[in-house]
Amino acid sequence: MTKAIFISFTISVLLGFSGKTQEWRDSLNMARTAYSNKNFKLAFQYYQSAQKKAPKNINIANEIGQTAYRLGDFNAAAQWLSKSKIKSTKKQAKVHHNLGNSFMQQKQYAQAVEAYKQSLRKEPNNEKTRYNLSEAIRKLKEQQKDKNKKDQNQPKKSTKKEKKKPSIKNKNPNKNKNPKDSKGDQNGARLPNKSIERLLDQLTRAEAATMKKLNKGKEVNGFVRSGKDW
Repeated sequence: MTKAIFISFTISVLLGFSGKTQEWRDSLNMARTAYSNKNFKLAFQYYQSAQKKAPKNINIANEIGQTAYRLGDFNAAAQWLSKSKIKSTKKQAKVHHNLGNSFMQQKQYAQAVEAYKQSLRKEPNNEKTRYNLSEAIRKLKEQQKDKNKKDQNQPKKSTKKEKKKPSIKNKNPNKNKNPKDSKGDQNGARLPNKSIERLLDQLTRAEAATMKKLNKGKEVNGFVRSGKDW
């Protein structure tokens, strides 16, 4: 009698597990079908449902991130792509490329630069990623310059107490100051990584040749998208 109960319990557990497996697979198939039909909103819902029901070793974050990008939800796209656990080096390069594009759409240029750099470490000869990196660096520099201008144009907060006028002896406190100490940021904001600057110079020289090849594809907001790799 005990043996019969054990067998019955085992069968019920296996059937339950099989049912859950089939359930998340059905959601995944529905998601992929909706994506292929360009119904990205429905696909996104099915993908999320499939990921929740899937076993812990199943990760479809990359597909969810791509779907979110197609929906125009670039923040969600970046979040999901960051969770991707693809082992293939070439596919990892694509994930970081797409992650860079998601950051670009949000004007998070510093993060985009890092994502494109990660992609190029996996696939150094990818011209699309090299071009996108040059655009991200250019946008980041413009963003930094605009920030510096705004900071300079902001009025200084006035204090209630009047400042004492300097005496004649101290009229020019910087007179004997070492010139090296007063250079400040006269060259403007610099990126922390000098290798990026060198890479930008290389990219600038090769830009004309690169653009001829890239113009064969689509361009969105100044950087190239192609297929699922945008």
